[in-house]
Amino acid sequence: MAALPCAAATHGVQAMEALVRCHEQRSIARWWGACNDAKVALTKCLAEEKRVLRAERQERARQQHRQRMAQQLQAAAARSEQQQQQQNEQQRQND
Repeated sequence: MAALPCAAATHGVQAMEALVRCHEQRSIARWWGACNDAKVALTKCLAEEKRVLRAERQERARQQHRQRMAQQLQAAAARSEQQQQQQNEQQRQND
């Protein structure tokens, strides 16, 4: 798993702390946009974290899908081979 660019890193913690500090220091002014910069920074940070995690999950799902398809192909090949052997055996018995 790759390092998370935001929440698990210091940048994400700093962005969260900055927003909390802004809300504490500017309890009234925050309603008129005084903390928007801190909020935007935190939102960007969390969006990047989500993008990274989604990409990791998607790659893991693709690998699992490839494995399942390979197993199904092997099983189908084995069944086909078994059916061919049964048909050959029946032909020999009929001859």
